[in-house]
Amino acid sequence: MSGLIMTGSEQPVQVASIDLDGTLLDRRKRISAENAAAVELLRAAGFEIVLTSGRILQHTLAYYRQLALTGPIVSADGALVRVPGRKPIHDVTLAPDVVFAILDTARRLKVTAMVFRHDGIRTTSRFAWNDEIDRHRRELPRHYRESKVERVWRTPTHKVLLYATSDELAQLEAALPDFVSQQTHRIRNTATLEFTSPGISKVAGLASMFKPAQVTFFGDGNNDVAVLRWAGLGVAMHHGTEAALAAADLIAPCTDPAINFAAAVELILPI
Repeated sequence: MSGLIMTGSEQPVQVASIDLDGTLLDRRKRISAENAAAVELLRAAGFEIVLTSGRILQHTLAYYRQLALTGPIVSADGALVRVPGRKPIHDVTLAPDVVFAILDTARRLKVTAMVFRHDGIRTTSRFAWNDEIDRHRRELPRHYRESKVERVWRTPTHKVLLYATSDELAQLEAALPDFVSQQTHRIRNTATLEFTSPGISKVAGLASMFKPAQVTFFGDGNNDVAVLRWAGLGVAMHHGTEAALAAADLIAPCTDPAINFAAAVELILPI
């Protein structure tokens, strides 16, 4: 599956690409009844639903099944695109020496590091542990392990996710070898730093299947900025980051954040 997806009548499929955390999910990481109904409105209007997330594939499957989806999932910020149970459509991993350099530096500077792989998440350094970090372990008990850097760095890695304070992450970036910046794409947030291969983003994942004009994207975060700009229609949640709001074509009206996605859908599909 690549390029322009067509229907039987050779008309381009319209796609609703939906971010998970902060967009489709509430603070308890659940899909509200209102948001689930909004997904059904999109489907009834002829949209193919594509979950598009920074999470690993296994981390999206419960939501995928809850919504009875059958198409592809864009995971690990676009590094892996796959219909569950089938061969990958798009699969790009970091260079092993880059992975080692990041993980070894994180361990030395006492920064929490997580490795996103085909088979799940591996934590290679664990510091200042908190509930937001721990949800990976709680939500993925079969796909989460704690491992040593030496045991994981050679295994294909889609993304490395680091958790620390902003100052600690800045210190880590300054300590990394020069070749890391040349061979990675980075996304900075207040307490996280994400590394994928160069050119990898949610845009790359979606572009492996669709043209921009086909895609309506819903998102809220800094890792959504590029795809909000790229999509034919980019819709930001009202509570999104400043960068996401600036990149969007439309901004959802102010509501409870838990149902802001539903408000965004009503904005483009008035009832």
